[in-house]
Amino acid sequence: ALEALLRAISPYAPKVGNAELKARLADACWLALKDHASARLAFAAYVQSAKNLAERGDLWQASHRIIRAAQLAKQLRLGDDAMLEVYTLTVELYSKNPVQQGELGNPR
Repeated sequence: ALEALLRAISPYAPKVGNAELKARLADACWLALKDHASARLAFAAYVQSAKNLAERGDLWQASHRIIRAAQLAKQLRLGDDAMLEVYTLTVELYSKNPVQQGELGNPR
């Protein structure tokens, strides 16, 4: 039943405007259906979600999106460009980390 539902809605995933929802939906399609196009979409959406979360100052949640993007890049063998994108985003987040800058911060 779940696979049938995901098959029915997977064509609409690229049209979802919210990066977080797009990432989760595309990731579910990847996990349940092993649809590589959905996995590539999930990778891009997780990267965008991480950027959005970082802009709002939620570095803890952004780091989790980066980790999932890196996992997908490795699973799909997306190559050096994808891993460079993940690495660059990680460095950007690390440089914004209040703990790194000597301030105290607690993950939420």
